[in-house]
Amino acid sequence: MEKWEYLVVEFSQVEKKGMGIAVMADDIYRAHYENGVLLQDWQEGPTFRRYLTDAGENGWEFAGNGPPKHGGVTCVFKRIKE
Repeated sequence: MEKWEYLVVEFSQVEKKGMGIAVMADDIYRAHYENGVLLQDWQEGPTFRRYLTDAGENGWEFAGNGPPKHGGVTCVFKRIKE
């Protein structure tokens, strides 16, 4: 039977100058917490879309989303434990 490991990522909104309709949502959401641990310099981290792409390349599969926190989005990923 396969065993899974999980990654819970909370994405929060980053304030950007001139945040009008021209600013894409992908540009303002960044990973803020991974499994409850604050990420250093998270405001400068990868965009939401870039994070999802990188996670997939590292074997993580999107498993669902949870309730929003910090005005953002919570995503749950899973992958087979090695």
